[in-house]
Amino acid sequence: SGRDLLRVDLVSGDSKLLIPASSNLSWSSARLSPSGRFVALGRTVRPYCTGQVQVVDLHDGSVVQEWKGIYLGVTPAMSFIPELRFAWVDDSVLAYSKWRSVDEPSEVPNATPRFEWVRRRVLDGEVLSPE
Repeated sequence: SGRDLLRVDLVSGDSKLLIPASSNLSWSSARLSPSGRFVALGRTVRPYCTGQVQVVDLHDGSVVQEWKGIYLGVTPAMSFIPELRFAWVDDSVLAYSKWRSVDEPSEVPNATPRFEWVRRRVLDGEVLSPE
């Protein structure tokens, strides 16, 4: 956060500015999509210990999707530092981890709370699994 996001060609050493530090996008980690069209920006929001993901179209700089309030399974009083994890499944689907609480149904009988991957389609935000 507060830094430029650059794409650096390791062969030539050339760099391209993807997102300037002056933009209003908030992030602590970034993942470039396989084709390079999108970048997913993620951060942990304190004090609520939830995650937020923004997907930016690098052709025009627009925010394509934004998902807030991703439950990370901790409270501010815990010593565990929450971390939002996310990755590209392919160029149109992004996956992020969230904590499934005891109250949520599980496909596994007697399952304990755990992290699970939520896959979402980037262009329309549709949840593909498991929510």
